[in-house]
Amino acid sequence: MVAITLKNINKTYPGGIQAIDDLNLQIDEGDFMSIVGPSGCGKSTLLRLIAGLEDPNSGSIEFDGMDVGSVVVQDRHVAMLFQDPVLFNHMTVQKNIEFPLHCRKVPKAEIATRIDHTALMLGISELLNRKPQSLSGGQKQRVAMAAAIVQQPKVFLLDEPLSHLDPRLQKTLQYEIKRLHKELKTTFIYVTHDQNEAMSMGNKICIFNKGTLQQVGTPLDVYTKPENRFVAEFLHSYHLNFFEGQVQIDNNTVSFHCEGVKFYLPSRMLAKLMHYHGKTVQMSVRPEHMTFESLNGKNSNYVSLQIIDTQWQGDKARLTLKSRSGEYKTMYTDPNNMFFLEDFQRVYVNPEQIHFYENQPFGRNVTL
Repeated sequence: MVAITLKNINKTYPGGIQAIDDLNLQIDEGDFMSIVGPSGCGKSTLLRLIAGLEDPNSGSIEFDGMDVGSVVVQDRHVAMLFQDPVLFNHMTVQKNIEFPLHCRKVPKAEIATRIDHTALMLGISELLNRKPQSLSGGQKQRVAMAAAIVQQPKVFLLDEPLSHLDPRLQKTLQYEIKRLHKELKTTFIYVTHDQNEAMSMGNKICIFNKGTLQQVGTPLDVYTKPENRFVAEFLHSYHLNFFEGQVQIDNNTVSFHCEGVKFYLPSRMLAKLMHYHGKTVQMSVRPEHMTFESLNGKNSNYVSLQIIDTQWQGDKARLTLKSRSGEYKTMYTDPNNMFFLEDFQRVYVNPEQIHFYENQPFGRNVTL
């Protein structure tokens, strides 16, 4: 295992394209770090910098406190797994797995031991004499994983390794990768554009946007305590609801006025909203924190929304609704409680599960 420290990393490509902007990040020994963000945000560039396939324009990368800027790729003890498995079609599976060990001149007896153990671990022992063109996508990815594991690397770098597989196989291999992390006790860095995959895979998650680190923490922390609007929106698989209105404070009671109604807020929000009395801010609430049932038995903390579309998802229904101001919202509900009415319905919002943002330009909305 190895701890990785990135200090003031900048990476700019020809044409002035800045892939990484002043990145400072600590990845602890044995972490499973998920790196997530939209396409082009710098995720894969970060992996290539750690692997030594590219050099930063400035800043330093340390493995266990040692600067590896001058250390060549093969001496960093890093293994990479890509979207498309890198296999030699003219070689058998066994030869593919052996290849990196022959390059490092590992003794034959040790090679045989490593391959037998790894093939058994990944359930591919019966594939060793076959060639890649006869394998399924999932089998090819397992072979590529085996070729990485036998090298006994200190760090695994996985660049969207499951994105080309069907959803069911993705779930199976996600489990296998997490199991391997526990068994190998090695530092894993996992890049994905899928926020659900990132949340379910890593014990820590790092969110990027336009080459800039937005937030890092446990999946629960970044989901429940997003540091800005981008994080809050990106970490939801479908739609995050926003309401714009004014903060009002009266006799130490804090409320939020929007859509013609008043939300009474928890007293814990008084201190952080004190300076926003009379100002316009944004409130966000996730679909799962909206309901047709009152959470407190009082006629407050609701908005009037009209159901305009229903999508069935097994034990729940996802509703698209429209507010009186014409904005679209999303919520989930038990299909047995569906009203199926076109009239406006009272939708209650859980005041314990909301966040507020300042109105700032260019989407730089910071959580209050």
